[in-house]
Amino acid sequence: MSEALVATSENKITTSEKDYETKVPVVSVRLVSYNDPGRSTTSLPFEPIERNLVEGVVAKIGRQVNRPNNNAAQASKESIWFQSKVVSRSHAEIWAKDCQVYLRDVGSSSGTFLNRLRLSPSNKESRPYPLKDGDIIQLGIDYQGKTQDIFKCVIIKIQITNPLLSASNPYSTSVPGINEPVAKNSLDCCICLCHIGPFQALFIAPCSHCFHYKCISVILSSSDMFLCPICRQVANLKASV
Repeated sequence: MSEALVATSENKITTSEKDYETKVPVVSVRLVSYNDPGRSTTSLPFEPIERNLVEGVVAKIGRQVNRPNNNAAQASKESIWFQSKVVSRSHAEIWAKDCQVYLRDVGSSSGTFLNRLRLSPSNKESRPYPLKDGDIIQLGIDYQGKTQDIFKCVIIKIQITNPLLSASNPYSTSVPGINEPVAKNSLDCCICLCHIGPFQALFIAPCSHCFHYKCISVILSSSDMFLCPICRQVANLKASV
């Protein structure tokens, strides 16, 4: 009798572990730095952040205070941190439910904005707001009188990919995490619109837009953070690959 009970218990544990290991992310999100053309100053630059949102798991968004220890990092691997003093330590939350991504402010002092609309007053939690691919999220407001990056707000363009829906469509050509369209005519420069011919110096941006090097050289020489003039996607040209 005892051996049978032990065997049953072991089977349950094995099944639970198998279910955990084969758990499939509901939605993949990619957060990229975005510079609003309507602003006179740039927002906090950051490397693209990718997360897989699993049903029932909430990704916390906040300010990075110090380097977490290994246990904390393992427990909060879905969390998203920014090195900005205008972002609260616990600022917002993002999660997926029924293949829909949601965002809410959890009582931040400087506010969370969705497509330029503030979600709630200071220190007040907001209701959940559904997100769609291409939405613009802003965390905090620039600290007046300070020009360092650490005092700038965070502006995010969110790219959303549902791997389950993509996998169910055999004709889908989308790439997870990259939803920006490539140039309609890959043989034309996206700036001067002139034909690209053999032996010409070219620059192909991480977002796949193509330019004559002489057309884009002024932008490339101004900063290591490249802002595509077509889709506004930001990339660090000196980042390791």
